[in-house]
Formats: sequence, C-alpha cells, structure tokens
Amino acid sequence: MSLAAGQPEGAGNGIMIDFENVDKFALSDFSLHIPAGERVGLIGGPGSGKTTLLKLACGLLVPERGSVRVSAGRISAYIAGLPLLDRDDTVRQSFELTRCMYRIPKRQFAGDYEALSARLSFRAFEREAVKTLSLGQRVRAELGAALIVRPEVLLLDEPNAGLDESGKAALREILTERGRQGLTVLVSSSDMVGIAKLCTRFVLLEGGKAAFYGSERRLRSCFAPIDRMTVVFAGRLPDMEDLPLKSYSLEENRLTLAYNSNHVTAAEILKRLLGQTEVVEVKILKPTLEDVRTDHIRREDGLFRRSEPPAKRCADEKGEHDEFHRGKECEQNLPHQQAPERRDGNARKSVCTKV
Repeated sequence: MSLAAGQPEGAGNGIMIDFENVDKFALSDFSLHIPAGERVGLIGGPGSGKTTLLKLACGLLVPERGSVRVSAGRISAYIAGLPLLDRDDTVRQSFELTRCMYRIPKRQFAGDYEALSARLSFRAFEREAVKTLSLGQRVRAELGAALIVRPEVLLLDEPNAGLDESGKAALREILTERGRQGLTVLVSSSDMVGIAKLCTRFVLLEGGKAAFYGSERRLRSCFAPIDRMTVVFAGRLPDMEDLPLKSYSLEENRLTLAYNSNHVTAAEILKRLLGQTEVVEVKILKPTLEDVRTDHIRREDGLFRRSEPPAKRCADEKGEHDEFHRGKECEQNLPHQQAPERRDGNARKSVCTKV
C-alpha cells in the first residue's frame, strides 16, 4: 500500500516517524522517535505489536490513545497479507496503474521500472496475471511496486518471506542505496539474519513498550551479553579462579569459557591464558539477534524471569542517552560453585558454573 501524507506538526525537526504515548492492542503507552534516513528493525515475539506499529504508521489503524506522526510527503507500505497488485491484472498492468495513480513522470517511471524489474527479477513474468504467480514472484513484484513510487518512508512487514537469498540480497542493496538518499525504513521480520544485515538500529518490543532502541552491538550487550570462547592449549592447565566467568568446561586440552562481555573482555581473558600456558587455537562466538529474540520470547512467555529493574534509559560509551536497556550495568554478580572433576580413563573433563 502506498499512501500520500501531508506535512504534520513537528516536521523538519529531524524526526521522520513519531509515536507518542500510543495505546493500541498490545501496545501500551508506547513512544518511539525515528530520525530521517534510519533503517530500523522491529524485534519481538508473536503478538508483541510489530505489525500494529506498521499499520499505525501508514494509517491502516488509528491509535486508541496518543498520536502517530509521519513527516513524509509519500509513504509506501508492504504489509504481509495485504496485496499491492490487482490479482486479475498482469504485473505490468498493475505497475502502469500505480504510475497513473501517483502521477509518476513517464521517463522517471521507465527508468525505475527497468532497474527494479532487473534487480528484483520480475521482468521475466511481467506479462503474467498476478493471481498465477508463486509466492516468491509475487513478493518480488509487490516490493518493486512499493519502491517505484520513490517513498520517503518505507514500511515493510516480513519482506524476506518468500524471497530466496538472491532476492534478499537485492532488496538489501536497493534499500541501502535509497537510505543514502534519505529513505527512512521501518521493518518487521522474523528473519534475524536478514534484519541484522539490513537495519542500522533496532527496537525491542516488550510489554507493549520499547524496551530498547539502538544499535545491534548495544542490543546484544544489554540483552545477550554472554560470549563464548573456545581455547585449545598445549601447556599446563591455566588457573581460572580469579576471572569473572559465568561458566567454563574442560575436555582434554580444550577449554570452553562463557563470560559476560560487559564485565571482562576477550583480550583480558587471553592475556591471562597466555601468561600461564601455550595457546594453540582460539575461537570466539558472540550472541546473535536470534539469541536476543529467543530470550525475549521466553521472558514474555514467563518461562523465566529476570530480577532486573524495569527498562530505562542508559548512556552509551560517549555518554549520549540514545538507547534503552534493562537493569543497572547489566550486572550479574554471582557466587562461584565448583563442580566435581570427572575422569574417564586418560580423558579429563570438568565443569565449573556460577549459580
């Protein structure tokens, strides 16, 4: 769906999408301010309000309380389940109808159609009726239709569903290029790998509010700070006692460490290890956005509870208050408990956890 919008009160202040104290369905007293030119990803479990936000932004829904302002001359939206193209028309006929509706100059339309149909690969079936297309073909064509109007704000709901890897890559490239020209994107997707590559900032929806808004690095640091390091050593067993580890396990000469990256860095751990033994190999595994999402869904479902205080604003390294996180410094000061060492022939395996 592509919609034209006037310039609301507050336009020109750098904020392109503004939600202020909004109540609607799962959303409760929700506020979010998205600057122009950002590509923002919505993360949350089923029913957390992601699609509701997109529908509020494009006018398909009206808030029960609060206000939604979009400072754009033209908004374009791709909402899963809401067709952009007439199913009885061919793809080309639907695009021509869009050109007439939005009064797109013929020369501009011809150039944009040529580029989009090639990059999103829908030119091969442009003469076919929309109703005969496969899911992947229809998604490619509808994304092209959402982009051909040259929107200032683009709203996307599950745009990767139905796309193969080449289609996802093409969409990322197009949105990155348009982003350099000032396009603002708000996208919801269950494809965490895809959304991580596409977006510059992320919103974590929790309890009807924005529990976090900021970069992927800060999101992982605040909500999934546990990194894992695997070390293969050739010398004596290093002493782990004084390191602030969450847990570690030992099997033969392979040591696996879990640590809170907010409290200790990989460099500090390696410095300690290198001072005690010969290190042969090191691998570091950091949490992904999928880890954040899984943790969030479990928390929302009540499978486990954190004893942290409610979500609040926090400063980044430069002291700028631009991101949310839960708790104070994400601290986990946990007592140490040593598990008994187990021996199996010549093999040795021990596990240490902090509970």
